[in-house]
Amino acid sequence: MIKKDNLRTGLNNFAVVLALLLPHTSLVGLIIAGSLPFILFLVNTKLHEITYNKYSLVFGGVILLSFVVNAIVGSEISVKSLQRLFTFITLFLLFPFVLYFKIYNGVLYFCLAYLLLSQLAYVFGIGFLVNFYNTFYPYTGDLQIYNSEFLLSGSGEADFVLNRRYGGIYHNPNQLIRYISVLLLVFFIENRNRSQLYKVPFLILVILATSIAGSRTGFFFVIIVIGFSFFYQRPPISILKSSVPLFMGLLGLILVIYFLSQYEMRVLEVSSGFNNSIGLKVEWFLTFFNQLSSPFNFLVGHFSTDNILVYGINILDSEWGELFYNFGLLGVFTLFMFYFDLFKTKDRNLRFLLLILIWGISSTIIFSFRMSIFYMIILSNYYSYYKQRK
Repeated sequence: MIKKDNLRTGLNNFAVVLALLLPHTSLVGLIIAGSLPFILFLVNTKLHEITYNKYSLVFGGVILLSFVVNAIVGSEISVKSLQRLFTFITLFLLFPFVLYFKIYNGVLYFCLAYLLLSQLAYVFGIGFLVNFYNTFYPYTGDLQIYNSEFLLSGSGEADFVLNRRYGGIYHNPNQLIRYISVLLLVFFIENRNRSQLYKVPFLILVILATSIAGSRTGFFFVIIVIGFSFFYQRPPISILKSSVPLFMGLLGLILVIYFLSQYEMRVLEVSSGFNNSIGLKVEWFLTFFNQLSSPFNFLVGHFSTDNILVYGINILDSEWGELFYNFGLLGVFTLFMFYFDLFKTKDRNLRFLLLILIWGISSTIIFSFRMSIFYMIILSNYYSYYKQRK
């Protein structure tokens, strides 16, 4: 039994690495990534230990309903959207699809170091690493600021580096820090009983990656997580004791921000980030919403964004906007109930993990292919832990 549990834990940890780092440049990579929830369900589930969450089942039902309704009315549905249907169904109808397993610190450090190294390769122009990342994680967009040649043109120059945004293997800096945010949350959960000093090396790497990325949303989120971590899983009597290191930590962070502000780093321009990023996404959503006339689309959405151009916009690029567009009012309500049900458990692991939903204001979580798989593996893990303890 012990050997089987060790094998299962090892496979689950390997799945975490795959979900985060597996290249999606080939059909094989996409199939493996999309099948991970189903594979993990088969690896982890025993008949007498099957558990479920009724709200995840209901949300999965809404997804199926949206697909059926839009297929009947003849909406455009691509092969890619059908692949996403399979992933959505496995994510929510099989939730939780893993039994609890310990996520090794070695895995967390490996993933964080891998992502940070993918940034530093472009910062310092490390040729063989750049060639490796360009081969397996090529940039397919058309924004010059994320283009490898552009980033390499100023590698090693302080003025250039301080004003650039490095997204590593994901190219988009916000995406990079969004994944690192999950790693940070998991690191705090897995090391909740260790001293604050033990956590410092991991935090230093996270702050370094965030600074290089120039992600204002990420910087804001990391500060929130660090603040909450001082109160995470501590009895009320120890909160006062935690206030001292919290105060010292915040004071140190203020001094660091003051020092870095002398260099006009983009990552510190938080207020302009909120105005430009969130304001633009609200504008996109209102452009779509003001043209919405179909009661069916209002209730069950469009299932996919394949036809979003008919509303005169290219993307919505926010969790709340994508949720309403894809699955309508029913999707918004049932997904909210799913998250609220997790919050109602009063389990501190689950509540701490739900902090990631802050990213949904200006980015996507379940509507990002890689992020949805990665985050739901983590969420399944700690939900199973809650159910097993209960």
